[in-house]
Formats: sequence, C-alpha cells, structure tokens
Amino acid sequence: MQKRLPFLFVLLLFYAAAAPGPSLAQTNNWAVFGPTGGSIYTLAVDPQNPNTLYAAASLGLFKSIDGGANWRRSAGLEPVWVTSILVDPQNSNNLYATSWARVFKSKDAGTSWNAMNFQPATGSLNHPGFFVLAIDPQNPATLYAGHSNGCQGVGCPAAGTTEGLFKSTDGGVTWSRTLLSSLNVYSVAVDPGRPGGVYAGTAEGLYQSADAGETWTQIAGIEVLGWGSLVVPDPQDASTTYVGTVDGVFKSTDHGGNWNQIWRFGYVNPITSLLVDPHDPRILYAATWDGFFKSIDAGASWQEVSAFAPSPLAWDPKAPGTVYARKYEDEVDESVLLKSTDDGTSWRRLYSGNALRQLTVLRSELWRAPGRALCLRRIGSA
Repeated sequence: MQKRLPFLFVLLLFYAAAAPGPSLAQTNNWAVFGPTGGSIYTLAVDPQNPNTLYAAASLGLFKSIDGGANWRRSAGLEPVWVTSILVDPQNSNNLYATSWARVFKSKDAGTSWNAMNFQPATGSLNHPGFFVLAIDPQNPATLYAGHSNGCQGVGCPAAGTTEGLFKSTDGGVTWSRTLLSSLNVYSVAVDPGRPGGVYAGTAEGLYQSADAGETWTQIAGIEVLGWGSLVVPDPQDASTTYVGTVDGVFKSTDHGGNWNQIWRFGYVNPITSLLVDPHDPRILYAATWDGFFKSIDAGASWQEVSAFAPSPLAWDPKAPGTVYARKYEDEVDESVLLKSTDDGTSWRRLYSGNALRQLTVLRSELWRAPGRALCLRRIGSA
C-alpha cells in the first residue's frame, strides 16, 4: 500500500488544484472517519468499561474511551499492521495484540507494550500472516494463538511449518506449539463451561480438544472446502456453540458432542463474521458474501437485515442493542467502522476526533465522486 501513496497523493493534488473553492494549501485541519486509515480487522470492547474500545487495523492499534466517538493511535505500539486485539476478562489493563509474527502485551491498557517471546522451539515466526487470539476466561494466564497464511479457498498454498496453533500458560511470556501444526488456523474459542475445552477452526475443518490443547479430534460432517470456520460459544448457555462455515451454520448444544446444520446455503458463501447477542442469545448476526443476516430464534431461521453487508465485530456487554461492525467499501478499497444502537437496524459511521496537522493522504480517506477521480471524504476542523 505504501508504494501507491505517492501516486494517489499527486492525483489528489491535481484534481484539487483544478477544482474551484479552497485549495489544499488553505486547509490546515483534516478529519477522517474512524481509526485513522487502513482496514479494520478486529475490535475489542473492555468488559469492565464498554465505552473503551480497541481497534486492530492495518495502520496500527487505536483506542477510544467514549464509545467510538473519538480515537487515538496507541502510542506504545508502533504504527504497524495489527491483526488482532484481546482484553483480559478479569483485568482489563492487560491487553494482547498480534502484529505480523509477534505477540505484544500491555499491562497499562495500551499505554505501553512489550513484545512477548513468541519463538516456538520448532522455528521463528518471522513472516507475515494472520493471527487470532483466545483467552481462557477462568484462567486468563492461558492463551491460544492461531496462525494462518491468510489465504482461504481452492487453490491456496498449503500451510507451512510456521502455521498452526500455539499456547501460553504464563500470560504470554512463553509459547509452545500444540499438535495442531502446519495447519491454517482461522479461529479459536475456549469452551466457557467445560474446563479444558477448546475449538479451532482451520482450513481443513473444525477441531476440538478436551484437554486444553494436548490432543485434538476433527469433527466429522463439517465441510469447509479450504475456508476457515468461525467458532462462537453462546455467552449465556455454556453448552451451546455455533460454527460458521462456507456452507452455513452448525450448532451444538452439548459442548460439541453432536452437531446439527441449522442454516445451509448449498453453494460457496463464506460466513465472514458471526456474533451471538450476550443479552439475548436467541439473537444472532451473520455476515456472508450475499449480505448481512439476523436470527431471532437461536438460528432456526434467518432474515436479511440491510441492503449492504457489514461484518459485525463485537457487542457492547452492558448496553442491549449496541453492536459494532466494519464494512468494506469498494470505492476506497478499505473498511470503515460502524455502530448500531438498535440491534443492527440502522448504522452510523464512527468518526475520528484527531485533526491531522499535516497533509497526510491515506487510501481510506479518499472517495470517488461524479466528475472527479478522487476527493476527500470530509474537510474541516476535528
């Protein structure tokens, strides 16, 4: 992306100079939508203070302390590609973030960060990819990190020796590789109602462990066709777990002992996001290539919610009806952060409260408009 910025910058200057009205040189302050630039990958809500949000994005980690109205880049973590962020459910000062092949930890709610010794005995993870994190809610010192090469679907390269699932039992200080090695792992979930229960969604299928990752069993009958599966436990009923796949949603009500497909597509339509309402577990949201869907009967039936397709990221644990999502925008080849306070019926963009003191043009700040190739979304004071 950095190689394309100079071209976009020159092109923007050309169109702005030709257009009537204020010139770029006359404008000192610029306000942008959401976390400043780049794609948003994951969002974490502080379970103790839901007004505090963390957004992992392609240009760094961002924090909001007012429910998303204003954002600041985490100064303690350099502006790098951050793919996941996790908040300790028992101590929200403890944060974990992944960037490239490294795991970082903060003990002061994101003010400062330290790189963890994420160097498994089988080799160093020193190449890019995607990471997902999970934490044991009963024992937060136990963490799981799933690594994939980022490619899903038919024709993707096979996972290498650096892909797989890793585990830490000392709060991220040291890590070891589990038996799920050389697999692209796209999601990890800890069973909240069964000690030692862990799920891992991989490009080869869904795996389950009953002994905290020491041994694994692949669950039969859940086809993924090279795509990752999303594992989501019910936040109120610990025995219930949902899995989103390329061909619909599966559900288990006995800690993964038995699975039923409750929603089937019949064609390749990957579920890119799946959420269960923590206030009313009968309400589920699913984002697919075909759109954004909602169920109000624990997955028995689904209805399309809106014409566009946001991917839900997180619920507010204390405010019923409040959910956050991201939406990919073709015009700018980036994603924006959205918020709904009415169970997803309507959405609004979250703005950044930071004024750019220098003229810095990022791809996510550009917008196509009739008669012009590129223009800024919003100009003025923050």
